[in-house]
Amino acid sequence: MDAEEKKEQFIAAYNEHQDSIFKFFYFRVYNREKALELTQDTYIKVWKYVIDGKEIIHMKAFVYKVAYHLVVDYSRKKKEQSLDALLDEGMQFADNKGLSYSDTIDWMASMQEVEKLDETYRDIIKMRYVDGLSPKEIGEIVGSSENAISVRLHRGLKKVQATIE
Repeated sequence: MDAEEKKEQFIAAYNEHQDSIFKFFYFRVYNREKALELTQDTYIKVWKYVIDGKEIIHMKAFVYKVAYHLVVDYSRKKKEQSLDALLDEGMQFADNKGLSYSDTIDWMASMQEVEKLDETYRDIIKMRYVDGLSPKEIGEIVGSSENAISVRLHRGLKKVQATIE
């Protein structure tokens, strides 16, 4: 792949995934400006990787992997804000189009329980149900098999379900 093709691949990935990457960060750092900054940092790192002549086979998975590592680094530096505080500040969940008010409340209550989980479960549940990534994509991002991710999803959801009931 020549330089122009790599540039086009990067631009296409940016256009296709920038909103998803922003959302990925936003639902982890709960701060719009920080999410924008981390999104920019992600694409800067990806661009540097591309211009260094390294090949990226699965661009979406690679971008999410870079984003995942950036958010892990960030979370080690700063404690995440609670979902309750965000709701008090008027945060709205734009991705719940078509859900009734009661379904939206149920979804938010479930997300509050997800926040209480160990990060092993919390991160993959968010990647699956907030970011819409497949277990295979999540596995590529975190360096686990698709089967291991499916098991963690199942166990994490069981924990959430048990606390809600």
